[in-house]
Amino acid sequence: MTKDEMKIKISMALKDPILQQGFEIICKENAELKEKREKDLQVSYENGYEQSLKDNANSHILGQLAQAKVLLRAWYQYCINTKGRTLLQSETAQFLNDIKE
Repeated sequence: MTKDEMKIKISMALKDPILQQGFEIICKENAELKEKREKDLQVSYENGYEQSLKDNANSHILGQLAQAKVLLRAWYQYCINTKGRTLLQSETAQFLNDIKE
């Protein structure tokens, strides 16, 4: 017996029309609440997924900014004492290639 069949039997078993009507109202409200909960869960899931994507993107950007800061400091030091030019150029070129993705 399905839930709908049980609801019909219970509703019919209630002889008093007021009890029958009350039971039907309760069943209707229950169905509406279940539907609302499912929609809320779906929205919550979608928002959580979107937020997770945004967090990952922000984390990636912050990592690139931190790396850029390190390279800029190294270039600044290079300008001051002109040592280590080849290594800095290759690291900077690699960084620039990485951020094009």
